[in-house]
Amino acid sequence: MIFSSSFWRRFIRTGSPGAQRRFIKAFDLYFKSIHNQSAYRTAGFVPSPHDYATLRRDTSGCMMCYALTECEFRASHVIRPHRYNFFLCFVDANDLHIPDSVMLHPAIRGMEDASNDLVSFANVSVIKVILFSRIVMDIHMITQDIYSYNLEQSKGDTHNMIAVLMHRDQIPLQAAVERVGDICRDAIDRYNKWRRKLPSWGPEIDSDVARYADGLADWMVGVMHWSFETERYFGRQAKIVKKEQVVRLYPRAK
Repeated sequence: MIFSSSFWRRFIRTGSPGAQRRFIKAFDLYFKSIHNQSAYRTAGFVPSPHDYATLRRDTSGCMMCYALTECEFRASHVIRPHRYNFFLCFVDANDLHIPDSVMLHPAIRGMEDASNDLVSFANVSVIKVILFSRIVMDIHMITQDIYSYNLEQSKGDTHNMIAVLMHRDQIPLQAAVERVGDICRDAIDRYNKWRRKLPSWGPEIDSDVARYADGLADWMVGVMHWSFETERYFGRQAKIVKKEQVVRLYPRAK
């Protein structure tokens, strides 16, 4: 509670009323989606890829982070990056004042969804997956769902697009990852497409919108770097994984 009240005091110093509303809405959706994720896990239910992608946009917490890019956090307000919590790592934010009507434009909403999808499923590089010291396949490394896949598969957790596709289509890991790679490429294309479709609202608003769009792109790239700075996904082997591009799958828990 101390952190929450301290954070909110800093947020409202520079966050516009619209940014504050967007953060609160995203915060509410985040906890509702986490509840749904927990209910699915308890029931052993695996949603369809479409339903999972919709849920994942909320469980990712990205929309809260996007609201943060609208605010200005001066040096005294910056929170040091945390080795486990991505949400605590924002250090580069703006002082934007974009009207609600502009933020609801389809082009901006489209860029947000594309950025969110890329953060959740983004294609990074090619790695080797090793099972019990034996190389079994090459896969494309994708943030969040691939970064977290090793831990999740060892626990039987299916809140992961890879697991969702494997379950629905009864396909092996390699094939599922290739499909997620297609989703990643599509997300990049969608972001660029929607950015090209941005209309003009006048010089001042256009400048703020451009900075917001840049912020969405920064989150796409930033999460990839952060994932190898934290111990969240690869423990103390993160830098080794980044260098060698090899992940050894944990055995399934009994």
